Amino acid sequence: MRHEILTMHEQTQGILKIKGIEYSSLRRALTPRADRFEYAFIFDSTRIAPGAYGLEVAGEILSSIDRQHNCSILSGDLIHDDQGAAFELLNRHVILHKSCEIQNTMQLFCVYINNLSRAMHKRIHQRLLTYEPYIGRVETTYSSAMKTYLSTTIRPTYLKVGHKMICGNDDETSNDVNINTQLWPLEESGYECFSVLSIYFDLFLSYKIERAVYPGFQRDTTYALSAITDLPRPLVDFNVVVTESKMSYFASKKTGILQQAGIEDIAASELEEMIASKIEHNYIYNLIRKEEDGASLFNIMLEIPNPKHATPTRLTLGLKYKPHEGELHAVTLLR
Repeated sequence: MRHEILTMHEQTQGILKIKGIEYSSLRRALTPRADRFEYAFIFDSTRIAPGAYGLEVAGEILSSIDRQHNCSILSGDLIHDDQGAAFELLNRHVILHKSCEIQNTMQLFCVYINNLSRAMHKRIHQRLLTYEPYIGRVETTYSSAMKTYLSTTIRPTYLKVGHKMICGNDDETSNDVNINTQLWPLEESGYECFSVLSIYFDLFLSYKIERAVYPGFQRDTTYALSAITDLPRPLVDFNVVVTESKMSYFASKKTGILQQAGIEDIAASELEEMIASKIEHNYIYNLIRKEEDGASLFNIMLEIPNPKHATPTRLTLGLKYKPHEGELHAVTLLR
């Protein structure tokens, strides 16, 4: 499995390089960042001509977003089998900007953008306020039931790299051609479209909205670990280790980060318990295998509630994967 994953990853990098795109430049658009924000922008499709709402909204988004920004764009209708539960989520989480009558959540179209600064979000929001179908937005930076809902109903649409847009293509075609399968008006908005076969786009170029790892989906993490180790094992079976020397390093060099999270006085054993409690509720990112010593490392995002702040503090934690010992060792801590 590791051989297959690495081979396909290498092929993806090669395909992108031919198209003038360096895979390494996509990192910020494909992984969550503790210092950036995510927003879902909501539109009432009944206020747009039938059958054209996706393309019309796309034009508004393209004219609002920063041209140089690198991000993932996801979109889709807000479908939900339980309308009562869906309306409860919408009422609780959507910041509404104009009154609207919603008969079914399917009439709501969502565009989700990650890796936003506060200024970028404000620019998009202010531009969209003049667009009648724009009814509200949801901050999805932090975990919530609404964020989980969105992760089940919207799909990756484009990966934006400056003025270049990457999308998935029919696996029956060729990587040599570029087809705008999502049909957004890219050229009219000054963007270039590049496509790769869906098998590559889905595996290596699609942003996954963070949510808890539910039963039946644990295999995703196992496959991810296969890219950096020959012994992928369920992370819940591992013991988290924060050595005293590492804790001393965090206390002396990461004081500001710990204070911001309200855990400046936490003991190593308490930090171990905190990390362990969150392991099975996180995706893993930035997978690395150091060939010189065979070490396998990855990052997870920690959300730590702090009673002094209205929102949790998000920290990026680096872990070393040690399957023979059954241990995950804390390595780095970033804000």
